[in-house]
Amino acid sequence: MIGVAIYSHALGAVVLSLVSLTLTLNPTVRSQHLLLLASFWVSAVWASLLALEPLVFWIAPYNLLPFSLIKTLCWCLCLGNFLKTGHYEQRVFRFTWAGFVKILLGVSALTAFLTFLQWPDERWYLPGYLVLSLLGLFLAEQLFQNARREYRSALVALALSAAVLFAGDFYINANHWFYTPSEPLPMYRHGPFVLVATIFAICIIWFEDWNENLKLGGTFAFESYAVLAGIGFFIINGLTSIAWHLWGGEAEDLIALIFGLCLASIVLASLFSKVLKTRLSHFYNPHLFGQEYNWREEWSRFSHMLSNEQHQMEISERVIFSMASMIGSNGGVLYEADKNRFILRAHWGIAAKKEAHELPDSLVATCKVNANVIERTALSQPHRQWFDERWPRTDYLVPLIYNNVVVALLCLRKPNGEFTLSREVLSLLKTAGAQAAVSLAENRHAEALSQARQFEGFNRLSTFMMHDVKNIIMQLSLTLANAEKHRNNPEFIDSMLKTIGSSVQHLKQMVQQLQSGQTKQQSKAEPFQVMPIIQSVLEERTCSEPEPKWINLVTDEKLRVLGSEKRFRSVLRNLIHNAQEATPRHGRIKVSTEIDSGFLTITIEDTGCGMSESFVKNGLFNPFVTTKGSYGMGIGAYEAKTYMQAIGGKIHVHSVLEKGTRFTLKFPLAVSIVTSAVT
Repeated sequence: MIGVAIYSHALGAVVLSLVSLTLTLNPTVRSQHLLLLASFWVSAVWASLLALEPLVFWIAPYNLLPFSLIKTLCWCLCLGNFLKTGHYEQRVFRFTWAGFVKILLGVSALTAFLTFLQWPDERWYLPGYLVLSLLGLFLAEQLFQNARREYRSALVALALSAAVLFAGDFYINANHWFYTPSEPLPMYRHGPFVLVATIFAICIIWFEDWNENLKLGGTFAFESYAVLAGIGFFIINGLTSIAWHLWGGEAEDLIALIFGLCLASIVLASLFSKVLKTRLSHFYNPHLFGQEYNWREEWSRFSHMLSNEQHQMEISERVIFSMASMIGSNGGVLYEADKNRFILRAHWGIAAKKEAHELPDSLVATCKVNANVIERTALSQPHRQWFDERWPRTDYLVPLIYNNVVVALLCLRKPNGEFTLSREVLSLLKTAGAQAAVSLAENRHAEALSQARQFEGFNRLSTFMMHDVKNIIMQLSLTLANAEKHRNNPEFIDSMLKTIGSSVQHLKQMVQQLQSGQTKQQSKAEPFQVMPIIQSVLEERTCSEPEPKWINLVTDEKLRVLGSEKRFRSVLRNLIHNAQEATPRHGRIKVSTEIDSGFLTITIEDTGCGMSESFVKNGLFNPFVTTKGSYGMGIGAYEAKTYMQAIGGKIHVHSVLEKGTRFTLKFPLAVSIVTSAVT
């Protein structure tokens, strides 16, 4: 048996050394996970010492105990380091990382002291090792349960590696406490650990995202089946040893191994089987805590799943998933209210056998009257048949109520195994259903707000278009009105053709904007010659009275400004048009242009009705606010201000009631902008 032990430990030492070397060569692990690296190297050295124990006289089992303590301490610190970013859900476990290290070092120091004293019996140092092994199993299980899906391959392999190591130590120490075993198992103690550690190293090589972002899931639940199984094994093993000594048995190792394998099977099954885990929770929670559910933990998990959009589910599917997970159900259907009907919105974990787009009106009426969780057995025969044909095994109907109105009906499958719809389950579903109804109502309100904003954008676009079309119609109407009077005047005919051509070009631009979805505010800014545009706009506005007079102090006919030629023409045309509307026929409109400090200054001054000071400050530049009543659109001044702000220009208004208004616009020159950019 000594030869088998040497080969077993030697194999473990070689493989663990290779795994440690692989992790050392990984730059990310070497720089960010030093505790993990130290744990594997210490395990490799520990296995090497166990392999050399029968061959080197000075390496005695007693001398290896401190090194085994160091190995256990390293692994506990490593797992605790991974778990320190978790969210602790129960107040009693809200200790800090420093507190965890203090507790761990305290137990380790006490264990080392008892190991050194060996008093009053050589087995009194074992409780410290047992406590540390249980702590390691607890940490490994938490790492396994809370690993995120995207990092699960590496974290689960690490958790299983540590769990196998701590489980082996716990078994040997617990067995040694009650018996004086022949120790067949320690010869092979490295077999499972080496296997899982090798898998972990392979996961690290294949796992490209092994970096600082490796974290746990958002919910950290303190419940450990491994610790319960360890304590159960210790108690059963102790009772069995007492009975076996009283009856004179000699098969202690075999019995301990059988108990250990049975409890390990239960732990593994609870980890990988959601149904078994749910049954165990429902079994021990009422006996230990007086309640079947930990309400604080369930509410925290439910809220997290309901609000977490990383599940890549719609809100309706998240409602089904979160409420079904609370009771261990594996499927459900959600019908949401749409006026007087309940329409199928989502289903999870279950497929319809027949068309089930809408709930029957009679069933909806029954649920509205009841307003509580309804079992399918309490429904009438036609309603039960309707569910059997479309949604088999949907046993519970949960009304989701918001402001005393049923906004949705949730149909859940019955959980696997024995399940009773107790009063606590009813309260839990009703409370969670109220929160789910709020989420659905908020989502519905958000969708309605989004649609309202879309309609608002469409109405705003329509208003701008109507404003431009109105101006074009007025130009053409005035041209048509003056045609009879000046039809034989060649200059009028030329002016009329220019006006019609400008109107057609403007309408074409509007059509292009509608087709491309581009607004005026999205026009591209570029230099353009401004003097011909001013002259063209003034000629267009001669069709209305009073005719604007141009006082031009600019000598450069090729003067260029930066902006949009289309919007510049529109702003100038609108302001002159507004001045003509506000000024009687015998009044005056003066348009002056000059260059001032790198700006082209255009002043539009009239002797019209003017505006009040309060309106100029508070209403002139607001959209859809006008002094013209239903006749005006309230767009012209708003468009002028937004355009001037977009190009870095300035606009100033001075107005006095019954005396007139003066608009001063400063457009930055293209030459001055280029010069400042170069400077």
